[in-house]
Order: sequence, then C-alpha cells, then structure tokens
Amino acid sequence: MSTRISWQFYLTASLVILAVYYTALFLLYYRKRIFPLANNAAPGKNNHAEIFPESSPASDPADTDLSANVHDTLDELQALILQAAAEKAGRQTLLNLIGHCLKKYPGITDPALRSSINNLIAESVVEHCSIHCTKEELGGQW
Repeated sequence: MSTRISWQFYLTASLVILAVYYTALFLLYYRKRIFPLANNAAPGKNNHAEIFPESSPASDPADTDLSANVHDTLDELQALILQAAAEKAGRQTLLNLIGHCLKKYPGITDPALRSSINNLIAESVVEHCSIHCTKEELGGQW
C-alpha cells in the first residue's frame, strides 16, 4: 500500500517535531534561568540556605560540628515556631520556648552567627505568629 506524502506535509511535520525537540532541550537545560521563582524555597521549607550557604567540605572538624549545630538549631527553631503558630502561643510562651531551644546549643558563640540566627528568628516569628520581637529580647535568650 503506497501513500503519497506531499512536500508541504513533510516539511510541516518536520518543523513541528524539531520545535518540540528543541523546546524540550531548552527547558531541560535552562529551566533554572527561565523559571527563577520556582527555585525559591516554598512556604514551610527551611529558608536558611541563603544565610548559611553550603560550601566545600571544611577541613577542620570543629567547623563541621559548628555548621551541623547551626543547621540543627535552625531546623528545630523553624519547627518550634510553626508549632507555636498552630497553637497560637503567646509572646512570652514563644520567647521561653525559643530560649529553651537556644540553650541546647552552647557551641554557637560567634556573635555574627547569633545575630544572623536572631534575625532569622525575628522574621520567622513575624511571618508565622505575627509577633514582633526586639533584638534585645532575642539576644537575651542565649
């Protein structure tokens, strides 16, 4: 059985197939540049990657322990704040819970780290609990 395919049909089909192929390749390799908003952290995920970026493995074990402590602290604080928001905890209760959590990590002594963590806590508490905490209140929790 012989079917006749016109040149017009052949060229149209070829162009459509090539367009789909190159669009798929383009999206596969350049999706991070095309959709930068999709790369942002979704609500409920930890947003502390911008404050403490992942770097090459540290050669000093103390740096690795500190990094692990900071990430553990931030994960625990994020969970604590979300739970307090769900339970509609009051300001003083929330500050007590944050203080209790921070006292578990005495290894974080660097003032710059503490300041960054306090800023993250303040932003997260405002976002999830609608409670404004001052720097002095959060600094006193350590």
